[in-house]
Amino acid sequence: MPRLPIKCYLYSEKNKITVIVLKTEKSRIDAVDALRGFAVMAILLVHSLEHFIFPVYPASSPAWLAALDEGVFAVVFALFAGKAYAIFALLFGFTFHLQYASRQSRGEDFGGRFLWRLLLLVGFATLNAAFFPAGDVLLLFSLVGVVLFAVRRLNDRTVLALALLFLVQPVEWYHCFRALADPGFAPPDLGVGAMYGEVAAYTKAGDFWQFVAGNVTLGQKASLLWAVNAGRYSQTAGLFLLGLLLGRRGLFSDSADNARFWVRTLIVGAVAFVPLQALHGLFGEATAARMAARPCSTCGRNLPSRRCLRLRSCCSTARPVSAG
Repeated sequence: MPRLPIKCYLYSEKNKITVIVLKTEKSRIDAVDALRGFAVMAILLVHSLEHFIFPVYPASSPAWLAALDEGVFAVVFALFAGKAYAIFALLFGFTFHLQYASRQSRGEDFGGRFLWRLLLLVGFATLNAAFFPAGDVLLLFSLVGVVLFAVRRLNDRTVLALALLFLVQPVEWYHCFRALADPGFAPPDLGVGAMYGEVAAYTKAGDFWQFVAGNVTLGQKASLLWAVNAGRYSQTAGLFLLGLLLGRRGLFSDSADNARFWVRTLIVGAVAFVPLQALHGLFGEATAARMAARPCSTCGRNLPSRRCLRLRSCCSTARPVSAG
């Protein structure tokens, strides 16, 4: 836990001195707040580039402006896309630990209350999605959050094993190797591209109530089904469990041991990035080439460009790797 500042007050009365010691509890963890701030900034940057998931861009631009757009797109996505989502998922599990530990210290089980809060989160996600034409990630969090309820009493080793299993994403690896081995194989088409095409159509129409009604129904449905194809369900569950473990181990508290742990983590992550990025490029190029040979289910065009692959309404299996 974070160190608690101590305030001392001295009172003298005749020859007696009374010392009153007050411990002021620090209710915030600076590192966690900083991570949340970074995530909010990343969300704003990425969604600004995506026109807040309203994929309408100029029909034509000068060559220099198109090159600048592509460069900014590539840099911002490389630095921020997906990072904010991962941070929020990690901190979701960490926050669950804080709430669960607080209740446990009073002899209470937080499980039932947590399920109720997940239900409330569904309502909040629906309200938020009403003004965002692509579904709210909080709905995904509210569904996957049940995993935290299920593992709340398991030991750390079991939770870690489950987290690694979720993060490995075996279903996505199966699809990847199957696609490389079988040129005719394609992951299940859930019709996400057509759904986002409808979302773009009613957004362009400009009818506010149609916009709200479509967002909380079709938009949310498209977002959840896109998450199936993107492997977000298992990935989110794994990040939730890692956040839970970080809380149990107290790794966000301010201590020299934790500082050394995070430095080592940074070094290992930086070293592992090179081979993992190469592996991503190897499989990504192969699968992208196969996708480019198939027309988009919405617009009927092939998918040669990076931007087209990221636009939700322009590809049946791809959506922007957005922060949220």
